[in-house]
Amino acid sequence: AKFISNVDPDDAAAVLNSIDVAHSIFVLVSKSGTTLETLTNESFVKDALKNAGLDASKHMIAVTSETSPLAKSDDYLAAFFMDDYIGGRFSSTSAVGGAVLSLAFGPEVFAQFLEGAAEEDKLAMNTDLRENPDMLDALIGVYERNVLGYPATAVLPYSQALSRFPAHLQQLDMESNGKSVNRFGEPVDYVTGPMILASRELTDSIPSISFFIREQISYRFSLLDLETARSAQTL
Repeated sequence: AKFISNVDPDDAAAVLNSIDVAHSIFVLVSKSGTTLETLTNESFVKDALKNAGLDASKHMIAVTSETSPLAKSDDYLAAFFMDDYIGGRFSSTSAVGGAVLSLAFGPEVFAQFLEGAAEEDKLAMNTDLRENPDMLDALIGVYERNVLGYPATAVLPYSQALSRFPAHLQQLDMESNGKSVNRFGEPVDYVTGPMILASRELTDSIPSISFFIREQISYRFSLLDLETARSAQTL
């Protein structure tokens, strides 16, 4: 699978030039169906298919909400829906992940992915804090940000297979928690999350670490590898 997410046309061109569009299925993901960046990239794809003498509607599927303009459009082979309460294009256990993972690896692999997520959900409901790593990590984060005043968390993957995972965490944490109001729409008078610093590998992380040490700024960093997904140490 390959992805086009940057509105820079050079990014789209590089991806489209690296594949055989005649033997490709394109998955358009937009919850609202009106996201400008996504629709801009869709136009690049449609132009490439048209220039190859192909019918774009035979090479594209949509993942969207049932109320979006993409839901019943004839421009797509099929449409798969995400529920309104689902956050959007980064929701890997919804139709967003289901469409891509099933096409790339097979539906059996996606089923295994969902089984693992379900097990994690059960773990996150454990009332024993010592047996609930998700809640423990969240509480540590609140303590470090709101009590100790650490402004940032650095996530440093030492496994190349996790190179894009920090960017996923940035989306999940900073966009989801970086709010000025609570879920009731009331203004909050406290900080709601740290700045997530993401690096792909050790060499990328050294400048950030050096800066914080030089400026004597306290921050938290997490080292990620495939065997221990969460090995955290606080400086």
